[in-house]
Amino acid sequence: MTPHAVLFDLDGTLVDSYRGIVNSLRMTSAEFGVTIPDDDPLRWCIGPSLWQSFARLLNSDDRTLLDAAVLRYRAIYRDGPMFDYDVYEGVVETLDRLVERNIICYVATSKAQIYARDIVASTPMAGHIREVYGCELDGTRVDKKELIAWVMEQEGLSASTIAMIGDRHHDIDGAHHNGVASIAVSYGYGSREELAHAGYLVDHPGQILDLFA
Repeated sequence: MTPHAVLFDLDGTLVDSYRGIVNSLRMTSAEFGVTIPDDDPLRWCIGPSLWQSFARLLNSDDRTLLDAAVLRYRAIYRDGPMFDYDVYEGVVETLDRLVERNIICYVATSKAQIYARDIVASTPMAGHIREVYGCELDGTRVDKKELIAWVMEQEGLSASTIAMIGDRHHDIDGAHHNGVASIAVSYGYGSREELAHAGYLVDHPGQILDLFA
């Protein structure tokens, strides 16, 4: 497989943002009257849309309530926790090699685009990423199927020339829906079981290079 471009998920694929996201979720839920048990790691919350996560956390499908929770979460998150992350070991080196091979790198994340761009810009990866795509603040294109299609349309990419790389089944499902090659990473937040339908599975960013030999 030799793609012209690759789409990377952000959280759980390029950066370990667990602390900032989960702490913000806990603080927001508490403000809405829900105390999350300390023994719930909330890893399942990283990947789905914020609306889906809060629907489960607050046990509600009231859109007005969920919109309020998402708004409050974002206020808490952007006030510091947004930058509480670590770039995974091997990511920058892998991006270096991909760019050397003239493979264009994009970010395609369900995170709000305005925040995703700020995060990427603050990392050593910034110079390797052509563009960062995410959802709008109102949730438009939060579904990976729609987001990948949007990236392809905006960048003039054909399905046969790109690959989607991510750590949750949403990434793999989105890739399959659009006829795009899928690569799952096991070091993120998804289980190996939920990633079993990916075209490829890697345990370290550097192994991505072996697939593109």
